[in-house]
Order: sequence, then C-alpha cells, then structure tokens
Amino acid sequence: MRGLMAVGVACLALAACNQETPPPSAEEQAVIAPIAEPLDEEILPPVDCTQINAVFAAFNERVPFASLRTGPAISPANATCTIGQTTGDGPGAPTIHAVNCSLYASGALDREKNAAPAKAAFAEARRQLDACLPAKWTMRDGAVPEANTNEAMIYESEDDAQRAMTGSSYTYPVQLRKVWVDAQGWRVTLDFQKEAAR
Repeated sequence: MRGLMAVGVACLALAACNQETPPPSAEEQAVIAPIAEPLDEEILPPVDCTQINAVFAAFNERVPFASLRTGPAISPANATCTIGQTTGDGPGAPTIHAVNCSLYASGALDREKNAAPAKAAFAEARRQLDACLPAKWTMRDGAVPEANTNEAMIYESEDDAQRAMTGSSYTYPVQLRKVWVDAQGWRVTLDFQKEAAR
C-alpha cells in the first residue's frame, strides 16, 4: 500500500513539474464528450424468395400456375392470393391465368392516415420483387395518368417486353399497384398473369 501511495505522489509531482494539464473531471468530460452518431436507419430483414420464386416457376407450367392450386396457399410478399382464370370475349381470345394477391386494404375513411401503411405495403412488396426477379426480367414504372393510381410497377421478361410491342393484345405479366378506390379505400395489389391460347 505504501509503495502505491509513493508512486501516486511521484506521478502528481511529475505532472506539476511538467505543468501538464490534469485529466478533466467527470463533469468536464460530460461537456466535452463527442456527440454520439445518429442511429442507423432500421435494417430491413433479408428477403426470402421461396414464395415469389414458386410463382415465377409456375408461369412456365403447361397450364400456368396449376401446381399452385394443389399445394399450400401461396403468399408472395406476404400477400393473400387467389388463383383463377378468365377467357376473353371474341373468337381466338386467349385464356388469362392469374394469381391475384391483396397486400393492403383500408376503409374509405381517413384517406391521408391510411396512405402511409398503403405506401409501406407497396414499398415492401417492391423490395421483395426486386430482390427475387428472375434473370432476363426487367422492371419499369407502370403508373398511368389517373388521379387514383398512385404508384405502379410492371415486371416482365424480355420475351414479354417484345410481345408488348408487336402483339395485338398484351397482359402485364406482373403488376404491383397502389390505388385509391372511391367508396372503398386504399388497395395495394400484386397480380401475376399469363396468357395462354385456348
């Protein structure tokens, strides 16, 4: 103990002789401490492409999306989906096979209040689609000049994009939309569609 006290006294004496500034007190340290950096934005979880990949794979089945009817309910981008088909009017009109998914739906009241969760649902679905898009597929802005269609994205393969320019009819292969529907509210939907000859 006596040895420690002697070292402590010697250190104080040395500091006084060299006229070094003593270390700041706790209060001074609180004042001069650097300002902490702001916290990073929320880190989003990694995307699990299992569900979205299953839908893209089912595009190429002999009857599009047929395998999705027999397995567990499909839920790409955490959506609630139904699988169906429709046939256009007129001779030679194609049959359209579809997976129609609902990502968000609000009531008709509080349009401004519900705009934020609608936008969040759209953004999350887009994040997942962008991460899981197959090779040779592209994305583009699909918004149309309608007052109620707020945001939209179209996803299509190279062959689909070519057919869009040359075909007599065209169904978007994948369409993500956020739209305000009068008397119903916000709707965020994700539709996968494939035309097939009858």
